[in-house]
Amino acid sequence: MKHLKSFESYSDEMKDWQERYDQVTMDMEEEAQPEGGEVSNEYGQMLQDLEDEKDQIMNKYKKPPRREMTYADAMAIKNKKR
Repeated sequence: MKHLKSFESYSDEMKDWQERYDQVTMDMEEEAQPEGGEVSNEYGQMLQDLEDEKDQIMNKYKKPPRREMTYADAMAIKNKKR
């Protein structure tokens, strides 16, 4: 069940993130000048901040890499359990 809760939390956070990203993108298309300028720079920074937040969300739920285990390590763990 813990894995399912974790997936649901991740899914909820990513849905929220996507809604905010879509809103900023739509606002940018309406307000920003094609040739750039201060408004475009502000939206660029907002999008960069959202991308950084996305990376944080993904890293928060990322599983740690599995450690390579030798046969001797496995036997030591098995013998500890006895």
